[in-house]
Amino acid sequence: ASVPEHVQEIIKRNLRNKKQQYSSELRQFALTLQYYSPRAYNYIRHKWRDLLPHSSTIKNWYSNINCKPGFQKQALDAIANENKKKKVLLNIVIDEMAIRSQIIYGSNRFYGGVDLGSHMSFESDNDNLPKATHALVFMAVAINGSFKVPIAYFLIKSLTGEERANLLSKCLELINDTGAKAVSIVFDGAPTNLSMCSHLGANFTYPSVDFKPWIIDPFTKEKIFIFWDACHMLKLVRNTLGDHKILKDKHGSVISWEYISLLHTYQQEQGLHCATKLTNKHINFQDNRMNVKLAAQTLSETDHNKQLIELKNRGPYIFPSNDVKKICQFTEKIIRQHLHHIFLSKTPQLIKSEAFAVVGTNAFDSDVLIDHIKSQDILDNHRVQLIKAVINIYVEIRLHYEAKISNEKSEYLRHKYTKLIHFYHS
Repeated sequence: ASVPEHVQEIIKRNLRNKKQQYSSELRQFALTLQYYSPRAYNYIRHKWRDLLPHSSTIKNWYSNINCKPGFQKQALDAIANENKKKKVLLNIVIDEMAIRSQIIYGSNRFYGGVDLGSHMSFESDNDNLPKATHALVFMAVAINGSFKVPIAYFLIKSLTGEERANLLSKCLELINDTGAKAVSIVFDGAPTNLSMCSHLGANFTYPSVDFKPWIIDPFTKEKIFIFWDACHMLKLVRNTLGDHKILKDKHGSVISWEYISLLHTYQQEQGLHCATKLTNKHINFQDNRMNVKLAAQTLSETDHNKQLIELKNRGPYIFPSNDVKKICQFTEKIIRQHLHHIFLSKTPQLIKSEAFAVVGTNAFDSDVLIDHIKSQDILDNHRVQLIKAVINIYVEIRLHYEAKISNEKSEYLRHKYTKLIHFYHS
């Protein structure tokens, strides 16, 4: 078998002068290895007598990319290269995130001031250099591909809707130059974003004959549709309902936060969850206002209880009977007694047996059903089969839920502060 080119070069460098320029094959090998494991790279470099590039050299290779505020040429070039393979359709995501407000000095200039890129930034000799408080980011997400890349960011303190519209127009122009096609724009519901699109011809008045949730691409003359970020809208709905407590729909019907609170209180008292995920965090959400997962779980309807209702009633009823609720409550108590060894193979059957023993004949004891089972086997009649069916279905649903939550990873602290530290080293 032939020796790989990067290995051949390492052998040659060992025999000749180490200061010669690294080949592209060796650069690629070093970058790949150091990317996957810096410790492994340092170990191999030590064993190979420092024939591989030093870590500082690799850092310099990475630093060749210009990441100053403004539109990123490298990102746009990458999109242009992808467009040569096939026509790229892009969704433009616009978001504004808070950054640490501070001015620092280094490399003969000040950093941390308002900076909109080339010819649009405040010079370092300005005595009143305004501090940037936010980073406005434009990200291109491929709709018919599997990549996303930031194509621009600007360090700002505040921008009017008209100024944002100018930046978006420039963004569309540069995307058009790559050959790709922008088909949609996504942002949150900030008033400045709505004003930005209004300056470009959109109209968000609804219902109205003038409702126009799109803008016209100035270069292709085609529609670019505008979407409000669904996750952000979900949080706003939850926050509005949680803060104001009572809302009314267009028919005047009351939408009350109290119903959600009462459901949570009832579940706590009964020790049984009605197939919902409500916890104290969902009710007292003030410390987790940015958590999309909590907002979705608070407002979402779960289908777990529908399966049990349909199988029990097989008719027009929409609520389980008191007998079904009684069986589920007994079964839930048995499950909680076995939570410490819930994942043992024998536990499900043990829970079902104990639950049936506890329920016994305390359910479905109506006169009609008693008359119906008189001629049937006392240990295997229709009432026994019905009780076992309810227990089996409830246990299956609960154990499925226990398995699911055991696989959920806890949220890393870094995730909460990603937006704050994203541009810390810019």
